Amino acid sequence: MPDRKGIAVLAALVLAACGGESAELSTVPSSPSSAASPTAVAGQPAEAVDDVVDGERLVGALCDATAATTAAEAERAFMSGAHGPLHDLARQVVDVDRDVAARLHETKQQTEAALEDGDLEAIDRNVVALTAETQRSLATIGQPVGGCDERSTG
Repeated sequence: MPDRKGIAVLAALVLAACGGESAELSTVPSSPSSAASPTAVAGQPAEAVDDVVDGERLVGALCDATAATTAAEAERAFMSGAHGPLHDLARQVVDVDRDVAARLHETKQQTEAALEDGDLEAIDRNVVALTAETQRSLATIGQPVGGCDERSTG
C-alpha cells in the first residue's frame, strides 16, 4: 500500500511550486482501494484531477518550446500547452511512482526558472530534460508517447 503521507506531501510540493498556489490537500484516499486513484487537490473537484492528460499534446507543446527562437516564444508554448497538463500529469503519476513524480516536479521547476531567466540555451536544455521526464511519467501511467524527433514537421 502506498505511503499516504508521502503522497500527500509530494502532491502538495508539486502544487506549491508554481506561484504560491495553495498546497493543502482537500481529500486523501480513505481506503486501500481508493489509494491508486488520483486525489482531489487544492480544492479542485475530483473530476478535474481525474482528467486524462493528452500526452501527445503535452509533449507537442514541449517540442514547440524547444523549437522556439526566442525566450518569449518558448515561454508562450510552455505556458499555453504544457504548464497545466504537467500539474495534471504529476497528480496522476504520484499515485503510481513517487520517484518519477518527484523527478518530473524537479525538472519542471528547473525549466520554469530558466524561462524566468530568459536564457534561450538554458531554456532549451531544460525543456529537453523536461520532455524526457514527461515521457517517462506518461509511460509510468501507461501512456507512452514519442519525442520531438519522432514528430512530423509537416
